[in-house]
Amino acid sequence: MNIKPIIKPILNNLPFLYDRLRIGTGGTVSARYCYSIWLRHLVKARGEGLAEIPRVVAELGPGDSIGVGLAALLTGTSEYYALDLKEYANIKRNLQIFDQLVGLFKNRESIPDDKELDFVRPKLDSYDFPNSILPREYMEKMLDKERVGAIRQQVENSVDEIGANITIKYIVPWDKQDKIKENSVDFFLSQAVMEHVKNPNHCYETISKWLKPGGYLSQDVDFRSHNMTWRWNSHWRLNSFLWRLLAGRKDWVINREPYSRHLEPIENTGLVLLTDQKTKDETGIKREELSENFVYISDEDLITSGAYMLARKPIN
Repeated sequence: MNIKPIIKPILNNLPFLYDRLRIGTGGTVSARYCYSIWLRHLVKARGEGLAEIPRVVAELGPGDSIGVGLAALLTGTSEYYALDLKEYANIKRNLQIFDQLVGLFKNRESIPDDKELDFVRPKLDSYDFPNSILPREYMEKMLDKERVGAIRQQVENSVDEIGANITIKYIVPWDKQDKIKENSVDFFLSQAVMEHVKNPNHCYETISKWLKPGGYLSQDVDFRSHNMTWRWNSHWRLNSFLWRLLAGRKDWVINREPYSRHLEPIENTGLVLLTDQKTKDETGIKREELSENFVYISDEDLITSGAYMLARKPIN
């Protein structure tokens, strides 16, 4: 096998460099990004029957801040669970993003679109502020000084619960199942996270248990190699040994599961797929270049570089 495609990534992942250079997940460090993510997921779910702002929201892999969850709280959510492998977020960053989010919502800013965030899914038909979901009078109540102050105080003091019936819980590691009751979550979301989960089947089973009947799973999954190989899907070319060598000590390394390996467990848990917004890319490796570990990949898998998937747990 030609090892040229992995030489540079391996050099970039030497253990001593890893320990010294890694400072975060590279994720939610922008208030405008967090604002866009929450509103995009909210708009897509409303288009598929979401009747009201979800009271209980859980997010897998919030990353460098809990900004997406803070955006949810500012729009009416009362309980937010941040589920991660490790605690990457910090109070200073969370407060900076929170204050900026308050300004964005008060100004009823348009949703940052593809011109600003061209890599983000889900894509929307309109990026105008969702007035039909968040009317002015409603948002004035949600942005009441006392309510905003209670949320900010909770973030600042890192407590689980404080005033105004607001709850924020940071759970690490994420799969402490006893921390979330079964059938208790209205809305479960993740953004470019499920490709990092070591055991997706178990994860989807857990999510399904946590969701209330009628609850939503809203997620974006990135099937690309995350710049670990030159071509976006060359990670499916590497055998297990070379992949372990390349992956090194990263605790967030991708699981290399293609689109179909996410669709199947969603359906197997009984969730009903409502929206499936796939991104195709035919510039990657071809079928004859696949490692024997991935010969099962379908033609659709081979060119699907990402997908936004919205599913719902049946009420009956």
